[in-house]
Amino acid sequence: MPEGVAFITTREVPAAQQAAYQRWTEQVVVRLEQWPGYLRAEVIPSVAGERSFWTQIATFDSREAALGWERSPQLAELLESAAEFSAPAEVARVRTGESGYLSYGLDLPQAPPTPARWKQLLAALLVLYPTVFVLTALQELAGIDLPVALKVLLTNAVAISLVMLVWMPLLSRALRRWLMGETGAGPTWTIALLMLVGLLVLLLLFSLVQTWL
Repeated sequence: MPEGVAFITTREVPAAQQAAYQRWTEQVVVRLEQWPGYLRAEVIPSVAGERSFWTQIATFDSREAALGWERSPQLAELLESAAEFSAPAEVARVRTGESGYLSYGLDLPQAPPTPARWKQLLAALLVLYPTVFVLTALQELAGIDLPVALKVLLTNAVAISLVMLVWMPLLSRALRRWLMGETGAGPTWTIALLMLVGLLVLLLLFSLVQTWL
């Protein structure tokens, strides 16, 4: 089976509209078969009591063909007709092999929101900085003398493990409303400013600690 670019979408379909949605997916396949670069399609229906959404996978021979389909009036017409008996459940994505996943944008307005990258970066820095400092300080206190390359590798391995498995899940739960931009979470920039102030306090504190080491 030839490889290609997979265009994957999921849509919520009420139980009473399953038959109508099945007919709609058949119309999509008919249109796809006329599209240049189309390779194959797969439709995974919902399962009563297990999942209420349908998954559609259309594969094209190139990213250009997939993007052309996404921007086509044919797809826009199909989606407009599907809105009568289904709703987008997830952001559609294009898988491009080693390049990973790119936001496809089809269902973006209705898709579950994700934190802004600058918020993720600030939150990660808030826990990564003290973790790396403490690990480095402990090595110095313990008199551990390792080659620089090995020391950096071990420090980063332990730090990333702590951040990803312990600190970030805790911080993400604490800051969930702010990260997701939910109402009532407080002014966005006020919280960001407080986090920057926290980093500054840590910097001053660690500078004092370093003079004692």
